[in-house]
Amino acid sequence: MSAENRDNVDDGDVERLRAERDALEAQVATLRQRKRRTGVLRRVAVVVLVVLACVSVTATTVAVWANRTVLTTDGWVETVGPLGADPAVTAALRPRVTEAVFSAVPAEQLIADALPQDVAFLAVPLSTAVRDFVDEQVGAFLASDAFADLWVESNRVAHEQALGVLRGESDVVRAEGETVTLNLLPVVNAVLAQVANVASGLLGENVTLPTVTSGELPEVARAEINAALGVELPEDVGQIPVYDADELLAAQQALRLFDQIFLLLLIATPVLIAGAIWLSRNRRATIVQLSVGSVLLLVLVRRVLLRVQEDVVALPPLPAGRTAVQAVTDQLFGGLFDLAGVLIAIGLAIAAVAYVTGPYRSAVALRRGVVQAGRAVSDAGGRLAEGTDTSGAVQWIGEHGRALQVGGALFVVALLLLFEVSWGWFLALIVLLAAWEAVLWRIGAPDSEGLAESA
Repeated sequence: MSAENRDNVDDGDVERLRAERDALEAQVATLRQRKRRTGVLRRVAVVVLVVLACVSVTATTVAVWANRTVLTTDGWVETVGPLGADPAVTAALRPRVTEAVFSAVPAEQLIADALPQDVAFLAVPLSTAVRDFVDEQVGAFLASDAFADLWVESNRVAHEQALGVLRGESDVVRAEGETVTLNLLPVVNAVLAQVANVASGLLGENVTLPTVTSGELPEVARAEINAALGVELPEDVGQIPVYDADELLAAQQALRLFDQIFLLLLIATPVLIAGAIWLSRNRRATIVQLSVGSVLLLVLVRRVLLRVQEDVVALPPLPAGRTAVQAVTDQLFGGLFDLAGVLIAIGLAIAAVAYVTGPYRSAVALRRGVVQAGRAVSDAGGRLAEGTDTSGAVQWIGEHGRALQVGGALFVVALLLLFEVSWGWFLALIVLLAAWEAVLWRIGAPDSEGLAESA
């Protein structure tokens, strides 16, 4: 082969190799660009999933509370049952029950029959005295265990009826304009029986009151009381409306929508959390983001509900009404606040564990510092108890005493912010914090060094 042919062959090989190289470089560039796009899309997807998961966790928390408290009769009774023994609630109910009972007492007729014509002017003060007597009997009954039992049973019946109507499983509401009510006629009847025992003349002679139960229809119970006393009670006597039947369709649609959303949240929340963690390339960081994001939203929900509660409590014009509303909303929202508090604590714990156990430089330094602090405090405590040399431990604690004191204070403050604690636990935490501060101050005090040197 001539030199010219060899040159042609070499040039062809070089060109072919160059073409192959260029093709491979183009493929690599395409793969890198595709990988870069995939990575961007993956990061965006993780961010979206984290946000949706945090929102879903918060919404699920509220939905679980609402389903447990409002949409199950046992949960509702468990929530509002204690209100029957709350002085603020009984004080708000007392005027309504007194009015209902007094309307069944023929006070005017009794006074007119008892007074001669020339002292008829005494009718007003006597009528007031009768009303005061009835009010005293009402107050005594509302403070009794019998009322607490009737309150629980009345709420149970009213809630079962309302829930049955909303789910289309009851015919309690039969026509437009009717309402589902909390029926307090059993309470009115019980107070009338108590009045009859104390002052039988106020109800007339030979009066036999019927037995009225919480499950009895209000119109039937009212007719029985009317027949026994020979009076005509108002149609709404002893009735507290739960909701108007005019709004029944909207309420039923809202309940069906809630049931669907509740089921969707129960399914979507774990799927979103698992999806965010599975797609993430830094799963530890994603776990921290999920925990912190959920905690922040739950804290926001607590703050919003506290604001709503303040606005609702401010609605009644009289202080007694505001006190009663405060007691009711405290009892109603208490379950949600407790649930949110537990989840906040869990979220913070998960975030703290995920961060502290991570490979981050600050986390490594924190772990090392905690270990050193634990050893130093343990060593100082042991040596102080033995009366041996404590100079090394005392020196370390003296250098880090301020941080340890601040850390203890922040820990106690976090507990008080996250949890509703009783006065007993509050005092216990304060005592423990004071002891912690005192021990740190004593170990790090200037005279400790003299003590260590003399040992």
